Amino acid sequence: MKYQSQMIRETQKGKVSSVWMECVMFLPVYFVLEIIKGVMLFVAAFIAIFRTDIVEIAMSGEVSTQAYNRIVAEVIADPLVAATLLLSCVVTVVGVIFFCVKVRNRSLASMGIVKKKAVRKYLLGCLIGAGMLAAVFGLLALNGNVSSIQYNGLSVWLFVFFVGFLMQTASEELLMRGYLMNSISARGGVTLGIVLNTVIFTALHLFNPGMTVLSLFNIALLGVIFSLLFLLTENIWVVSGLHFCWNFLSACFTGSGIGDISFRPVFSIYLTETKSFLGLDIGVAGNDLAAPLVALIVLAVLVVLVARKKKNQVPESRLDDEEQPQPSQESWGELPASISAEI
Repeated sequence: MKYQSQMIRETQKGKVSSVWMECVMFLPVYFVLEIIKGVMLFVAAFIAIFRTDIVEIAMSGEVSTQAYNRIVAEVIADPLVAATLLLSCVVTVVGVIFFCVKVRNRSLASMGIVKKKAVRKYLLGCLIGAGMLAAVFGLLALNGNVSSIQYNGLSVWLFVFFVGFLMQTASEELLMRGYLMNSISARGGVTLGIVLNTVIFTALHLFNPGMTVLSLFNIALLGVIFSLLFLLTENIWVVSGLHFCWNFLSACFTGSGIGDISFRPVFSIYLTETKSFLGLDIGVAGNDLAAPLVALIVLAVLVVLVARKKKNQVPESRLDDEEQPQPSQESWGELPASISAEI
């Protein structure tokens, strides 16, 4: 089955290189943006260092490996560092849009940035993300994997993290789906776009703390689901809302943690040290959970069913690429998707 979306048609109107050249071109774009963010993070970490006992320790002359490790842990856990790590993602959002529009001559519509019902679509994605997380911890609770729940109180940083996760998840979706996947799909087809995008998306999470084979598989499956949702909805909002709600609630309300981001959540949900779930042993880190895998598989099945239903609803007259209407320049570029099937 060959899938062709209006976003990819829009992408093809800009500059499109070969598949491998698009992948190679992605690397300097990614690393330049990461370097800029790294500078911002370094400044925040430098400030955070002086919020520790480093001056007192240095003056006492009792510098030790234990003292050094404690200072590093305090800096990483400092909410200023976590907030900067999240808020600096606005650099990626602006950078990707600038690169696609000014360098590659692409429209906002080619990245899924459309105006119609944007807020409603984002909230729909949030609802899906909240439902997935509720399903995960619901399954864990029913299986007896939740040992206790602790309320840690609200923090003034919560709003900052809310905005930060908005930026962080939007930056990942624009970079991986809006830019990379559509660029590859415009030349190599949707299937190759999803595969390469998922491989790179998973590779970028390789060095997250506590990564295991199961957690990497979960991330890869999540990447496929996000890619499919992005193509089916023809906009960046639903998948960004889903990604945001999953990350924000996981980090700020369950204590699951997201990558290198560390701070005190509103609630801490403690899991049993080792307890079998569907034949797999899980630990307190949450990265070895089989429950997210179950929730992701269920969501993947739903996405496939929606895709099949959407395909069957497309009139025959719309399966011919030459009969498609030209995109309107009066909006941000949202047009109904078209699907052509080759069996």
